[in-house]
Amino acid sequence: MAYTSEIEKLEKRWAENPKGRNFAPLADAYRKAGELDRAIELCKSGLERHPDYVSAHIVYGRCFLDLKNDTAASQVFRRVLELDPENVLRPCSSRNDLRQAAPPPRRCQGPNSWSSTRPRSR
Repeated sequence: MAYTSEIEKLEKRWAENPKGRNFAPLADAYRKAGELDRAIELCKSGLERHPDYVSAHIVYGRCFLDLKNDTAASQVFRRVLELDPENVLRPCSSRNDLRQAAPPPRRCQGPNSWSSTRPRSR
């Protein structure tokens, strides 16, 4: 597995401080390795301790995207907007845009669904 050494490194770091914020990179590594259940559980428990941690919410939302649960992903990304409107995913119309969602420093561009922040055509 390509992420094994990264996961081991992150697991060690997390074990040294399981109440810290380093759960998000570990959860993201689990997600990338296809271990979505582990990633989601780690996000849930970490977000209980750090409910305003934007990066963790993004990892959590991406887990739902990987599960093809766009409704749950959208709810999580709405929370990202509540926490940090400047670090946002702009609304989109396609699932492919939603799957590539990442929070670059941009403003919300519309009201409904979420996407990566590709430049708008003028």
